[in-house]
Parts: sequence; structure tokens; C-alpha cells
Amino acid sequence: MNRHLISAADLSRDDAVLILDTAAELASVADRPIKKLPTLRGRTVVNLFYEDSTRTRTSFEAAAKRLSADVINFSAKGSSVAKGESLKDTALTLEAMGSDAIVVRHPASGAPRRLADWTSGRVINAGDGTHEHPTQALLDAFTIRQRLVGPDQRGKGLDGVRVTIVGDVLHSRVARSNVLLLDTLGAEVTVVAPPTLMPWAIESWPCKASYDFDAELRKSDVVMMLRVQQERMSAAFFILACAAISVLALAAPRRPRLPQLCFLVLAAFLMTNKVWSPQYIVWLVPLAVLARPRLWPYLLWQLAEVGYYFGIWAYLIFQYRIDGHAVAGYQGISTGWYFALLVARFLTVALLAAYVVRDILHPERDVVRAHGLDDPAGGVLDQAPDWFRLRLAWPVSAGRG
Repeated sequence: MNRHLISAADLSRDDAVLILDTAAELASVADRPIKKLPTLRGRTVVNLFYEDSTRTRTSFEAAAKRLSADVINFSAKGSSVAKGESLKDTALTLEAMGSDAIVVRHPASGAPRRLADWTSGRVINAGDGTHEHPTQALLDAFTIRQRLVGPDQRGKGLDGVRVTIVGDVLHSRVARSNVLLLDTLGAEVTVVAPPTLMPWAIESWPCKASYDFDAELRKSDVVMMLRVQQERMSAAFFILACAAISVLALAAPRRPRLPQLCFLVLAAFLMTNKVWSPQYIVWLVPLAVLARPRLWPYLLWQLAEVGYYFGIWAYLIFQYRIDGHAVAGYQGISTGWYFALLVARFLTVALLAAYVVRDILHPERDVVRAHGLDDPAGGVLDQAPDWFRLRLAWPVSAGRG
């Protein structure tokens, strides 16, 4: 057994199975009237957290206390770190206090490895940047083994279990640790993500990569859903959040009606707001396709959009002429015509929303489902001529079902 737990790759199969077996034995302590064991009596465990945490921090604190260890909770907020104290200085301070083990979470990848070089105590990685989170992987493996292997699980790994990890693989330290650990335990791992959230050199990982959630879902024994966190979306990984939900969400049925609901929310906002920005249309178009309306109200809405934006410029020219300026060859349109185009736009959005509501309330009338088609954009695409087919690359290929 290694001195530190920095990466899931540090664990051999025997090490991982031993940890899982020990965890299964210790789980029975929670059912005792007195939830205490003297295993770590006289030892000091430091929870060194440079990131906010609830579950991980309290889990380590509870585990150490149940094993009779003395626990010191350290948070970067309110400490000398705010004054500029380095990680090394903090580590040496804790070393001088006689810490036997340090559980560290840090936003910088590789921080636990550096910490292990500076201290003589054991170091446990509770998450470092986008690198790894081996303790979470151990918990996931424990849960999978408990559910699938059954009560007679001692000494067993996860041989032959097919695990699919879905979501933001690019930024996920949990995914990296799970791929390494589950492969060590004998599981067959597949990661599913859109191309923008798939890590570079994924072929070097001990797993398969796929962009089709539904194809992998049918072959999986376990599906692990990763959160798509807003604070990590520093670039254009998705057109908008609703697109992420529509292609990654797990529900019954697999393809939920969330795109339709998102479309209705945005359409309601547009119809009740005085400001109609072109950016809203950039959002509405893919949502309208994913919502699968009939083709004719969709085309009618697009026609009203084109007419409205031409009307804006024509109306501005009309106002410019009224103010006493000459515009050669074109007189623009009056206020009445402008508001007529505005009302037409409002009514076509309302009509399209009405069809979406009808499909939500009466799914049996959904033309696409009635014909057994499973393209999420099929309500538009399957009725459109070839020149009109709109390609939303990954949502169309991976959001089916």
C-alpha cells in the first residue's frame, strides 16, 4: 500500500479491493449505538480545504472522528492564506503541529503531490483542480460493487461491469479518477460527451469514448452522470444551457421534453418583453428545432422574423425622413406598418408555442413518435426538403431517443 493517495493510478487491484473490503466492514459501525472505533486514537488528521466543500469535508471529518482521531479543520478563507501565505508555509506549519495525515482539496492540479514532498505525514487527495479525486472514485466503486456484486463481495472487483460516464468529462476530476480505478477493478468504462467537452488525447485513457449517449445507454450496467457546472463554462462549450440538458440529461424517456419547456419559457419572455433582441432569436432557433414543431408554423415564424427585421430598418428610415432629412429613392414604412409586423411576429411565436404545448399535453399526436422516428429535431427535419435540413451536429447525433 502506498504512503499517500494522490491518484487513483497509485492503487493496484489488490490495494483497491482491500480498501473496499475494509470500507464494507466499517460501514456496519454506523448501525451501532456507539459509532466509535479506537483505530486512530492519538492521531491527528487535518482537513486542508482551499475550496468550498460540504459533503467531502464533513465526510472526512465524520470518518476521522468515528475512528477516534483528533481533527483539525482548516479553511483558506479567514486564514493566513488571505495574507499571502503559500501552500508550503501552511504545510510546514501543520507539520510543526504534529499532523499525521492531511486531507487536501486545492484548485490547482498537482497541489497534493507537492504537499507530499514537503511533509512527513500522509497526504490524501480530496480533489485537485481538474486533475483527480481518487476518494470519490473509491466511493463510487464501493457503491457499484455493493449494488451489483451483492452481499458476497469480499475480495471481488468489478470484472465485466459496463460503466458509462456522461457529461463534462473535460473539466471533471471525478471522471479521470473513476476511469483509472474502474479499469483497475476490471470494469469496462465508456465516457460520453460532446466534442467540446471531451478531453484531448482521450484515446490514451483506459476507456472507450463515444458521442452517442443512447447507443451506450442500452449497453450499460451503470450510468454515472457528471454535473455540467456553470462556473466551468468559460468558453462556448454549448450554445446554451438548455442544449446541454437536452443532449446529456438522463430521464425516462431518455430524451425528455426539456427543450420544449425551455422554448416555451423563452418564447413567453419574448412575448411579454418590450425589447426584442436578435440574440434571443439565436437562442430560439435551435430550441425550436429541438422542440420538434410542425414545419409550417416554424416557417411562418421565420418569415415573420425576416419581415420584422426588415421593418425595423424601414421604420428607422421613415422616422429619419420625418425629421426633415431626405432619403433618395426610398420612403420607409409608417408606424402603423411597423406595429403590424411586430404583431405578426408576436402571433407567429404564439402559434409555434401553442403547437409545442399541444405536443407536450398530447404526446400521442406527436407525428415523429407516431412514426417511430427518434431524431430530436425530426418534427422539422423529417418534413423538410433536403436544402432546408438544419444540422445541429452533436445534439442531433447524440440526443436521440
